[in-house]
Amino acid sequence: MPTTITVETSANDIKKLQDALAEFAQQRNWDQFHTPKNLVMALSGEVGELIEIFQWLTPEQSQQLPPQKKTTCQRRDR
Repeated sequence: MPTTITVETSANDIKKLQDALAEFAQQRNWDQFHTPKNLVMALSGEVGELIEIFQWLTPEQSQQLPPQKKTTCQRRDR
């Protein structure tokens, strides 16, 4: 059974993170690329990579991924 980790966050923590991410993107002039079209296309590509891992698994198998697949999913999160 997967381990569940609970993290306490406040609205203030989330706001700080949002502000830091916005500043990071602004410093790099990334706003020009953050159109709805570009964001959806990028998201679709990432989702496709995860779908590839789970596509033919049963729900039970998806809960018991081998270590190499778990590592792959974790790397893709970064």
